[in-house]
Amino acid sequence: MLGSSPAGVATFSHLHCLTVACARHRALARWLVYYTGLDYRVFRSYRARCLKIRYIDVRKIIGTGIKLLLVCLLIGWVLSVIVIDALGIIRFLSRSLRHAGELATDGVRWAVSYILLGAVIVVPFYIVKQGWIC
Repeated sequence: MLGSSPAGVATFSHLHCLTVACARHRALARWLVYYTGLDYRVFRSYRARCLKIRYIDVRKIIGTGIKLLLVCLLIGWVLSVIVIDALGIIRFLSRSLRHAGELATDGVRWAVSYILLGAVIVVPFYIVKQGWIC
């Protein structure tokens, strides 16, 4: 019913626009269902999803923030006990990325010469096989 739009039936975009307006007013929601021929169960589930997206649960955000702070505190304390500092980790990651880039460049340099050497033999055979040159 939501995909098609015969006369008197609400489409998905109508449902979305009116659901936002009807989010807090049950009487308006009942009117919408009655006059548009919409199935109330579909409207109610869509309305619930819109309400879930609209309202942010501040308690969850604060709880997650506190948990993250406690985990950071614990990990920071463990790293300080084994004498690792943040600057050392950043330097290590920088050197690792630089080394990985050098390894990739060396691999490409090594492979290109062999690819070109093989292409001298393979490409002519491929062209003959395809029938481009008789």
